[in-house]
Amino acid sequence: MKKTLPLCLALLLSLCCSMSNVAGQTRFGVKAGVSLADMPLSFDYQNVLGLIEVQGVATRLETKWLPTYHAGFVTEFWLSSKFGIGTGLHLNVKGSEREFRGEVLNVPFTRTRKLMPMYLQLPLSFAFRTEGLYMGAGPYIGYAVGGNVKIKTTSNGSSSSGSEKLKFGDEINDDLTKLDYGLGFEMGYEIVGVRLSLSYNLGLANVLPKKAVDFAADNGGKWHAKNNVASLSVAYLFGNDEK
Repeated sequence: MKKTLPLCLALLLSLCCSMSNVAGQTRFGVKAGVSLADMPLSFDYQNVLGLIEVQGVATRLETKWLPTYHAGFVTEFWLSSKFGIGTGLHLNVKGSEREFRGEVLNVPFTRTRKLMPMYLQLPLSFAFRTEGLYMGAGPYIGYAVGGNVKIKTTSNGSSSSGSEKLKFGDEINDDLTKLDYGLGFEMGYEIVGVRLSLSYNLGLANVLPKKAVDFAADNGGKWHAKNNVASLSVAYLFGNDEK
């Protein structure tokens, strides 16, 4: 896995260099917006998390969409007036909100954990446009560069809060793996170089640590978690775009 990202970067650089020879149809830009992130869990893993959270105390766990953000650079190579290839480099904050509810000594409590891993993401989109309408779809790969989890516990009328850094790796005690990948879909409308779009990233990678997943499998369990993100974006594009 450690060699996967550099390989993808090299392939993307090679693609960009070859595409740069398409005269007059290359555009660059910046892109940013808001997102709603979720991390659906397998049934087995969700049950285990409910027990681990308060050291064996049974809890009910509910996952929720978490408001986040994204920003980065885009590059487009238009092979004709309607068909092209888009790529770029984006900082995407993904994750999920996990809400635990239970009782300790007959006292109810609620604990919320907001996981916010940050990824550098490389998309590769096959695009189509006509009369301002834009549509794109293709794979993406992301690599975790940081993130934290915000924790808030409420019980008996009082509350406490704090935060921790997320740990990335393949060990059992890590929170998430570093590698993420999936498929991206986008639709938008452009006026005078400004594009407003809606997109959805469907995660295909199991972002749980490999050794934790293997441990669960050895004991008859199936653990997985995947990143899904819906986004609203604004992009400003400039450069040559002869049709």
